[in-house]
Amino acid sequence: MLVKGAVIKPMARFVKERYGAYHEAWLSSLSEETRTVLEHGIVSSWYPIERAMIEPTEVLCGLVEDPADDVAWDLGRFSADFALRGIFRIFVRLGSPGFIIKRASHVFSTYYTDAVLHIHESGSRHATVYLLGFPEPNRLVERRIGGYMERAVEISGARDVKSSVVTSLAAGDERGEFRYTWR
Repeated sequence: MLVKGAVIKPMARFVKERYGAYHEAWLSSLSEETRTVLEHGIVSSWYPIERAMIEPTEVLCGLVEDPADDVAWDLGRFSADFALRGIFRIFVRLGSPGFIIKRASHVFSTYYTDAVLHIHESGSRHATVYLLGFPEPNRLVERRIGGYMERAVEISGARDVKSSVVTSLAAGDERGEFRYTWR
């Protein structure tokens, strides 16, 4: 499975800003191939998910004391801030949370090969999102995607966003399922 460079671009910045004391240890613990992807990755190019997302996230989670699921979720939130406050900020600000959720399924395929983000249900104050088709499911990648979606809903104007992970591809479930509610 491949991911677009735009998905991995915020990773090093996240580590510097949130876990600065671990930054050098994190970089030196990565394989040379992964360091190259992170340091020289081109936003529009495709990279193997193992090197671009899984390894750097797992290494970070092994270094810090925070729970791995929380680190990955926060990284997803950080990535949404990075992406949606940049060139897409006007698009996100003009759309409602429901519109952003619906649009996410179309945009997702431009960043991940072989996977689908399906909006199962979406209303004015809630959404259920399915993650499907990951050939090699990974719990931390799922959490990054869930955190990204949560922050995207917040950026679009939703308040008091509540998120829950209902099922997980990495746990052997048929799909990853996230539920979001807001006011």
